[in-house]
Amino acid sequence: MQGKVFNNRYEIVSQLGSGGTALVYMGKDLLLDRKVTIKILRPEFASEEQFVLRFRKEAQAVASLSHPNIVSIYDVGFQDDFHYIVMEYADGPNLKAYIREHGSLSVADSVNIAGQILDGLQHAHEHGIIHRDIKPHNILFCKDGKIKVTDFGIAVTMNEMAERNHNPSNSVVGSVHYIAPEIVQGMNATEASDIYATGIVLYEMLTGRVPYQGSTPSEVAQKHIQGGAMPPHKINEQIPMELSFIVQRAMRKNPELRYTSAKEMRDALLKLGLTTASAPVRVKTAGGRNGRKSTGKPRREVNVKNVVILTIVFLTIVVSGLGVMAMRAITKVEEVPVPEVVGLPYEEAEKMIEAAGLYSNKDFKISETVEKDQVISQDPVAKQKVKVGRVVNLVVSSGTKQATVPGLENMTRREAEIALSNQQLTGIFSEAYHEEVESGKVISQSPNQGANVPLNSTVNVIISQGPERKEILMPSLVGLELSKAQGILEDYKLETGKVEKMESHEYAADVVILQSVTKGTSILEGSSVDITVSTGPGPADKTGSVAYIVPDDNQTHQLKVELKDESGTSEIFNQTVDGGYGYYKEVPYKGKATLDIYIDGELVYTYQWA
Repeated sequence: MQGKVFNNRYEIVSQLGSGGTALVYMGKDLLLDRKVTIKILRPEFASEEQFVLRFRKEAQAVASLSHPNIVSIYDVGFQDDFHYIVMEYADGPNLKAYIREHGSLSVADSVNIAGQILDGLQHAHEHGIIHRDIKPHNILFCKDGKIKVTDFGIAVTMNEMAERNHNPSNSVVGSVHYIAPEIVQGMNATEASDIYATGIVLYEMLTGRVPYQGSTPSEVAQKHIQGGAMPPHKINEQIPMELSFIVQRAMRKNPELRYTSAKEMRDALLKLGLTTASAPVRVKTAGGRNGRKSTGKPRREVNVKNVVILTIVFLTIVVSGLGVMAMRAITKVEEVPVPEVVGLPYEEAEKMIEAAGLYSNKDFKISETVEKDQVISQDPVAKQKVKVGRVVNLVVSSGTKQATVPGLENMTRREAEIALSNQQLTGIFSEAYHEEVESGKVISQSPNQGANVPLNSTVNVIISQGPERKEILMPSLVGLELSKAQGILEDYKLETGKVEKMESHEYAADVVILQSVTKGTSILEGSSVDITVSTGPGPADKTGSVAYIVPDDNQTHQLKVELKDESGTSEIFNQTVDGGYGYYKEVPYKGKATLDIYIDGELVYTYQWA
């Protein structure tokens, strides 16, 4: 692709990276002589309408936005079977690459970057657009200290979200380490989902790691729903408690308990006074003192300019003779009584504590007497006056003794139910096709084997339906003997279900008279078909007259007479006779009948009797 020019203007210079559906290149705008980013839909998806529409949607979504913290769209086009988008070029690394190389960021830079992300998201949200894939990979540094939010490739509008409320089968979209729990549970993304992801990005910047780890994506996703993340300040003691609780509030599992908007979270960060909205991010470069990879805990950055200003203010106050009074005014913080929350559900207690201007921190404890998720104790105690912003430590009941989740793979459903019951756990069962696991056996479980959970917890279990089955058209079985009908079912990869019996005056005994799936109906391979067979007596006996004279040619011939009726096929005469022999007989039959006369193996006459 290097050297290719689109629209006689945009030249491909080098590849920057690739995603699931697109390739990303650094390019040059030959008209304006500037670097650009060119995103090209992969050729294998260019003929797929849904991918093309999604690709164009990215351009339409971002083109409606204009904000210094969102990558700008310059142009969109199609040429030589290539769909492409021309975007603003960010001349620095992405945040994920930066964290991998340097470790955690300083508190000031982390807050500054998060503030810029939130500024960009607030602008997008105000224009009805949810990003849905906020992660460090999509946060780009610029050399001027600004950051840019990019990759709105899976962004959706609020209107589209409303339409998707009627389609719960939408797949989960986004990166599993940053995905909000409501999306994992099949609900729609909202502005709160972007705030959750931003909280995790801020967590990773401050600590150098994501809050939830796992051996499989499904395990990580489950932790977003049920897991508890270690507070950032317990990982890195340099992180102020107030900042740690801002991160934790953004990462709450209940969207209603997070910040109500990106702006509210941004304002909370700015109130900490750790950085300013306009402060540039100091991106480390290779080599030199700032180029070394972080090996210890991050230091809180000191803003020299702010120190100087505060010093001047302080000296001015002292000189004016108002030093003591002014310092008291500066350091005075409002005191509030701690609400009484012991015995309340944790979520209710958390709301009350926040309403009082305080923060909460919880630790779990097994309790035989206090109901699960209710507060056992609090520190400080109720009604004690504390300064606004103080942390109230809560001990919350995790219920009675913990249970260890057993391994269930390859068990039958019944075996799994018994194994879970033995541990005082309950299974929530669902089914899925699987090419290798036998039908009726467990494919997977969540939580995994060995996990410790409260008694009476639920374990999600997926049972195999075997390989995905094809649709076929149901054959006709009526009128066939039972054994033959069962053979046809086997040939069609169908199962014989219940075999019932019924008296019939139309069909002979042991002949199929009814089938549960009508002939010609679509049915899946492996399905069961119920059959009803006749117990007789079958059709009443009838009599047909036969009269046939063998041609008189002075030779002998083999004369055979064969009857087919509701009872089946029977041979009623088969002998060698002389020419001129006359065969006369009253033949009994059931239902409809056909009588065939053969001379020397050749059919010479047929009787049809109703």
